[in-house]
Amino acid sequence: MKSIRRKTPRSCGRLPHALSVALAIGILLSGSAWAQSDAEKAAANPVAKKISLEYQSTFQFDYGDEEKTGYTGVFQPVIPFTMGPINFINRPMLPIIALPEVTLGDDGTIPGIPFPPVGQPGERVSKSGLGDFTYQLFLSPAKPGKVIWGIGPALTFPTATDPLLGNEKFAAGPAVVVLAQPGKMTLGVLAMNSWSYAGAEDREDTNQFMLQYFVSYGLGDGWSIGTQPLMTANWKTDGKRWLVPIGGGINKVFKSKVPVQVKLHAYWHAARPESASNWQLMFTVQPVILMH
Repeated sequence: MKSIRRKTPRSCGRLPHALSVALAIGILLSGSAWAQSDAEKAAANPVAKKISLEYQSTFQFDYGDEEKTGYTGVFQPVIPFTMGPINFINRPMLPIIALPEVTLGDDGTIPGIPFPPVGQPGERVSKSGLGDFTYQLFLSPAKPGKVIWGIGPALTFPTATDPLLGNEKFAAGPAVVVLAQPGKMTLGVLAMNSWSYAGAEDREDTNQFMLQYFVSYGLGDGWSIGTQPLMTANWKTDGKRWLVPIGGGINKVFKSKVPVQVKLHAYWHAARPESASNWQLMFTVQPVILMH
């Protein structure tokens, strides 16, 4: 495959526009300020007893050695219920992918979402549609202590609308989350690994890992700063298997009938497969309904 000469990225010019859109949405959502509260802590806690309708938009800039911009949107609601001393936290995730025309690297992956699909190395691709559906179920104590934890299964289903946007495999594995919320801080980590067990026979088996650590610090009046990078690894590849984002951003909980948290984060990929973008901008809207 011929090497592609790298040009000065024009994609950086899109950043001011993305920022202005994010700020405009934030202003529209704002009413009176929401102080450091249960809603803010619940929004930062993946296994809090809350109903959350989170939608995360990720704009991926400067793919590989090519001047391209992609998009991944992930709708991941949280739906809890309690049975005796146990909370059952349901976390389905459905990605919407807009992949620009890029050349896949030696690993053949398309990173940027949990459990990236795998194509053919050197393949030229450009697709848009739904990705594979992932369902996480966390079992967590109904009356947690200072350390909050949850454990359960993670299941992946081949729902992608195009073979290049999914693995065409059924997969399963364990998921665990551990966190603490001392004072105005939230400190935690969520990890899962998934192995394929059925699906298209002409596709390779999968063994993929995801780890997300999350840190936030409340500044008062509903504002906080934090980081929540999503790291992934494809254990089946012989090439660069890790995607490691570094960065963070600002969060704001707005007061309304239903509190809404808005996040704006930017991440640079310190380690990445050849086909990954160099950096990404994430914008998240998360309505939160507290359960009692």
